[in-house]
Amino acid sequence: MAELHVVGQVLGGSGFQLDNLFCKWFIETGSNFRLLQGLTGGQTHCDYPNADEAAVWGHPIDVHWTLKGIDGWPRLQVEVWGVDQFGRCELAGYGCCIVPTSPGAHQLTVHTWRPCGTMHEQITCEKRHHPAPGPPPSVLDAAYIHLPVPMPHIPGPAGLRAAVTAFFLGGVPTLKHREVISSPVDRFRLHTESSGEVHVRVCVVSKDLYRYGVTA
Repeated sequence: MAELHVVGQVLGGSGFQLDNLFCKWFIETGSNFRLLQGLTGGQTHCDYPNADEAAVWGHPIDVHWTLKGIDGWPRLQVEVWGVDQFGRCELAGYGCCIVPTSPGAHQLTVHTWRPCGTMHEQITCEKRHHPAPGPPPSVLDAAYIHLPVPMPHIPGPAGLRAAVTAFFLGGVPTLKHREVISSPVDRFRLHTESSGEVHVRVCVVSKDLYRYGVTA
């Protein structure tokens, strides 16, 4: 069988508004790939950099697959979280990139984002099925977004509850389903803002792709 081996590191992160960062990472593949060795997900330690310094993680990646087609080529998903002075974890950003298809060493920069909206959008947005024509204002679409701390005694739409919760208790909306990170079909429904960058170094080693007819 044709084989693919990806070895590298999640080096660190920069440009995030939060300090004291850690990163969760996952590698998503299609049905053509079968895992032989390694882990397809993990979490770095929490780094406490000085002001204006990048977070350094140096977390290893070492995954080995067999494959029978390139459909479903590996995608690297990242979630970056920050820890505040009270020990609360808050989302810093989501990101996704395709693992390079060419063999050799590669330096990757994963640009991240997180769900957001203006205060007006958050207060006026409603649940998923909006009566107005056109696409719903899904800043906080119930099918995709999880509020950090539920506050059922606050009346009104989800956006209002999210705004009050974030103001008094901290936290931001997060995704309910990790698949949305790499799915543009679902992600277009969300209002997002740019966040920082995650830096990754990988070496891609392929074996017998053409010999076993694995082509685009």
